[in-house]
Amino acid sequence: MSDRDHRILDIAAASGAHITTGVPTTLDSPAVPEALGHALAEQLRQYQPTAVVFWSSCEASVLCHVVARELGVDFIPAYDDLGRLSLGRHPENGATIVAVDVEWADYPGVLPLIRTVAGAGGTVVAVGTVLHTSPTDAVAGVPLHVLEPAGAGGAA
Repeated sequence: MSDRDHRILDIAAASGAHITTGVPTTLDSPAVPEALGHALAEQLRQYQPTAVVFWSSCEASVLCHVVARELGVDFIPAYDDLGRLSLGRHPENGATIVAVDVEWADYPGVLPLIRTVAGAGGTVVAVGTVLHTSPTDAVAGVPLHVLEPAGAGGAA
């Protein structure tokens, strides 16, 4: 198991994944995205979002389904097709949206997602992530919420 996987499991355990199932030992445990999604939703609830947006991937999809369910909102997948960025559906004009991912280190990153949402008429009001990533992926003044404690594993 990679260091990244261990970090995710540790954060999930600290977020309550062990409460009903014992401490999960793999990322395949449903308790992992449940605990992480619940913890992120609690941090992002204050922004009263109308949707959750994420770059479409298996890992992010599961996490964002939980965050959206906990917030009582819909989710909007975003796609990168050979550099063409698009949303699975357009948000309502003026929609307040939170962007969520397990980690923002991968291309295309959070800033292009914020811009894609803005181009479609919505506003990303906060960003949530499980793992701390390099500060080089700026969030353009949008509040950032990270479950991983400062100085842990992947902090740069």
